[in-house]
Amino acid sequence: MAGEGSAATVTGNKTDTGGFYPLSINPAGKVLRGDYLSDGKLVLFLGLPGALGVLAQPGDVIPGAPSPIDELGVASFTDNSAAPINGDGRAVFGARFSGDSYFSLLVGATASLSIAAQPGMQAPGRPPGITFTFIDLQTASLREQDRILFQANDTATDNVNVGIYAGLLGNLALVARSGDQAVGTGPGVFYDIQ
Repeated sequence: MAGEGSAATVTGNKTDTGGFYPLSINPAGKVLRGDYLSDGKLVLFLGLPGALGVLAQPGDVIPGAPSPIDELGVASFTDNSAAPINGDGRAVFGARFSGDSYFSLLVGATASLSIAAQPGMQAPGRPPGITFTFIDLQTASLREQDRILFQANDTATDNVNVGIYAGLLGNLALVARSGDQAVGTGPGVFYDIQ
């Protein structure tokens, strides 16, 4: 892996400007890390130690995206059970596309990225026309076979527009929605997702 201040040759003549952010490793030893380069942009790297490659960087074009990536965001995690890299060596992270205000959620590996959820996309389990507005990268986690879990806001106008979503790429489902009756509880007990 490159050290602080060393050349990041895979992205041209830019150099690393700071430590290793974020840093995650899967059971097979693949590493996900990011660096802010001398142009101020975050670049994500993925691979085995000594063989890291660029996972994503500003300017990349992703199939199905409205425009090139303008900015990257990292999926947060509190322990390895929710790390943003799964056992298959695939990662989950955010990308804000040029002209967009909010981040989309991407999943994949180098040269094989897919959009899992994005603002304007129909929110699964919600009435037609109710779409995602804000996808919370702090809640995103990824498991094998690209099983994903995240929280998102939608365009509902009833003040209960936050939900938890899970599933496979292209087959997401609503797990719970703020304001819905809590499963297995008595009357008057509702989910309060914030």
